Amino acid sequence: DTSCDYDTNYKCQCDENCETYGNCCEDYEKACAGKRTCAATSCDYDTSYSCQCDENCENYENCCEDYRSVCQHSGDRTCADTSCDYDTNYKCQCDENCETYGNCCEDYEKACAGKRTCAATSCDYDTSYSCQCDENCENYENCCEDYRSVCQHSGDRTCADTSCDYD
Repeated sequence: DTSCDYDTNYKCQCDENCETYGNCCEDYEKACAGKRTCAATSCDYDTSYSCQCDENCENYENCCEDYRSVCQHSGDRTCADTSCDYDTNYKCQCDENCETYGNCCEDYEKACAGKRTCAATSCDYDTSYSCQCDENCENYENCCEDYRSVCQHSGDRTCADTSCDYD
């Protein structure tokens, strides 16, 4: 017995994203799938759920619990004003997977497409991007926005200097 949440202690998951990532537990459909959230699906009407995420759900009194927080301002997001990341607070997305899932914000192409992040790729030099994530990017002043938070200390650690434990 677990809850319908993400739990790092298990390989399989029971949260609303497990279908996207292909790591649902065997009993996910039976135990959790009917519990819709707008953040996990979309801000629209879907007959397969009892609660809804469309603009008429308030009239019919059948909105999902997160309808107001997710869908009522979902049209307000732009990638240029927020970031090129996935954000569960919005219907449209600005991450590298939005084209696959068909939920990109209107300005995704202009603001984010082709824009590299170190977190999404790796901490190395890649000629296909204008910004870089390698140890020389600061010298060339072409580091990606998240270089310092993701990569800057990744090569500094040695077991001799610390311990041989997972850190």
